[in-house]
Amino acid sequence: MQPLVLASISFFSLLIGSFIAVLVYRLPLMLQYPWQGPACLVEKKPLHPAFNLFFPSSHCPHCKQNLRFLEKLPLLSYLFLRVKCAYWQKKIHLRYPLIELLTVLCSTLVAYRFGFSVQMLAALLLTWGLIALSGIDCEQCLLPDILVLPLLEFFPNLS
Repeated sequence: MQPLVLASISFFSLLIGSFIAVLVYRLPLMLQYPWQGPACLVEKKPLHPAFNLFFPSSHCPHCKQNLRFLEKLPLLSYLFLRVKCAYWQKKIHLRYPLIELLTVLCSTLVAYRFGFSVQMLAALLLTWGLIALSGIDCEQCLLPDILVLPLLEFFPNLS
């Protein structure tokens, strides 16, 4: 049963890793938009359009072209596209495959260590939260309260 659990966790964590990579990119931008409001009014610049974790859909940051289903597959699309955007041939940021790979490796290790249990679920949540925080901190030197506070609430022994 353990190989089946590990394979299932690995596959599921690949999807979670893809979401974490999007979170690392979009959350700092989402947090900046409210701060830009007053400055935009003074400088007569338009505010950014609606932007959250789900809208707009996944697209190339260079050419803004929406990604097709096969281009959204975690890790595999990075290899199939040969590290470049299918439209502009610009390099895809290394953030995406690294976070996806790190999430799979850490999640599989957690599942192996704890087996299928409540401790495994708690350790996976903590692991995914720390991966997201690490990615944001590496790129932005920012630890958003929206991620830190729930982790501290759920895991009070960390503080």
